[in-house]
Amino acid sequence: MLSRADDLEGVALAVSGNYDYKSYFEQVGMSGGTSGVGNMAGGGAESKSLEDMFYQKEMEISKTVFTRQFTHAVIYAWVKLREQEIRNITWIAECIAQQQKERIGNYISVF
Repeated sequence: MLSRADDLEGVALAVSGNYDYKSYFEQVGMSGGTSGVGNMAGGGAESKSLEDMFYQKEMEISKTVFTRQFTHAVIYAWVKLREQEIRNITWIAECIAQQQKERIGNYISVF
């Protein structure tokens, strides 16, 4: 079903059986067949985009792997955590450059 989805609503419908992904789509207002694409831009200080939620989930998985495994996955997790740190630093620098200091705290925590 997911391979045949050609828009975001189709993807939301396809992943509705998975609790994590379903809750992500519900938080951005795209549960099932409803259209909430306007929320995807992340308007307010508390709202997160779907992309931010996926990055947050990736960071949780990477933290777990980094602290509990002793395999090659640790190196992959370390790289992913460093990539997120770079995105966080870029976000903070862009907020300062654009005079939007109230949005500085909207980064995804690494640890």
